Amino acid sequence: MKKIFIIILFVCSIQLYSQTNENNVVSKQELKLDLAYILAPALKVEYERIISDGTTIGLAGFYNFDDDFSIRYQILGLYRWYFGKEPISGFFLEANLGITGGVYEHWLNTIGWIEVEEERYYTSFGAGVALGWKFVTDAGIVLDLFSGVGRLVDDKGPDVYPRWGVCIGKRF
Repeated sequence: MKKIFIIILFVCSIQLYSQTNENNVVSKQELKLDLAYILAPALKVEYERIISDGTTIGLAGFYNFDDDFSIRYQILGLYRWYFGKEPISGFFLEANLGITGGVYEHWLNTIGWIEVEEERYYTSFGAGVALGWKFVTDAGIVLDLFSGVGRLVDDKGPDVYPRWGVCIGKRF
């Protein structure tokens, strides 16, 4: 009976140790919604995965429901370096790569009595950087404030894309 108790105690201690890393950061993922785009007819969602005490990788997805805006959608892969005192919080530098698409020309063409409305679409790859600050509460509520810019390689659409946001979410 004493051996069984020691084995159970050993297994439980291994389980408890494996659930935390050296900085007691149990949660390794974040899901965030960008509040800046709620007022506009657009939606931007971000996901981050903690890979070490000072770095994360993630995805950002953006979709614009407004037809008059040139950028219709964007999917970015991002990598962040954190320089704060606490793990994965404080000042950060971001590098991102992604795909952007939308409408680059929209005009009304008249041929005789017929009016034809035409739109031309683009899909372009780009790379960019951003600087920001992350606040994390004890309850795991996350607030990201960041701003940056990226460069697109296709000449049919816009030359640059904005990378800014006020994201709030949860670390889980």
